[in-house]
Amino acid sequence: MTKTIKCWAIWVAAVLVGAGCATNEGDLELPLNDLPEFSAAGEGTVAERWWTAFGNQDLNRLMEEALSANFTLKAAWARMNAAGAIARRSGSDLYPDLDARGRAETVGAGVAGTPAHGG
Repeated sequence: MTKTIKCWAIWVAAVLVGAGCATNEGDLELPLNDLPEFSAAGEGTVAERWWTAFGNQDLNRLMEEALSANFTLKAAWARMNAAGAIARRSGSDLYPDLDARGRAETVGAGVAGTPAHGG
């Protein structure tokens, strides 16, 4: 390649890289005009569904999905215990079965009219 073509190639690459990094701030609209008062002391109240203040339907849908699939810690603990019981039951076939029976009987000769156990 000639020196001129190399210079042009470098110049075009620099322009393309520079154009890719450029921002267009003219179309940017931030909803900062209607902000509620902020309490630096943390005494302000926050709505239970605070994300709805953004007015974003995608955010609302995602939050509703997350909240409907969210379980409490107690429910999660119960599910974990149930899963452990199922695992133990499934693995119980791996161990041998043990069965035992017992019987006791007192046999003895006693004096006529008295029980054999002396009572």
